[in-house]
Amino acid sequence: MKPEEAKHLQKDTEIAKVINAANNGQTKQAEQAAKTWSKEAQKVNQEFKTQDKAIEQFDKEKSVDDSWGNIFNQEAIENANISHKKQHEAHTQVPEQQQINNKKDTMGIG
Repeated sequence: MKPEEAKHLQKDTEIAKVINAANNGQTKQAEQAAKTWSKEAQKVNQEFKTQDKAIEQFDKEKSVDDSWGNIFNQEAIENANISHKKQHEAHTQVPEQQQINNKKDTMGIG
């Protein structure tokens, strides 16, 4: 082997070592990136689970609130109906009382 060929082979060997080291480094970096991504993915999944639980809890509470709202609304409607009925009775009673008073007046009672 001529000295020039030896130098060329040595350069090729050094380049091969650098490439090999870079490839190994990239593999390690890729593995590390995959682990990091996996951890990040787990965090995101946990956040989604936490958000899902929060949404479920909100929906449960909203359902309870809606139920109470429906109860209160129904109670308000019933109270309004009772009030309206009492007002109606009061209006119908006034003329009856007025009629009685008118009869008393015409009969001289009173």
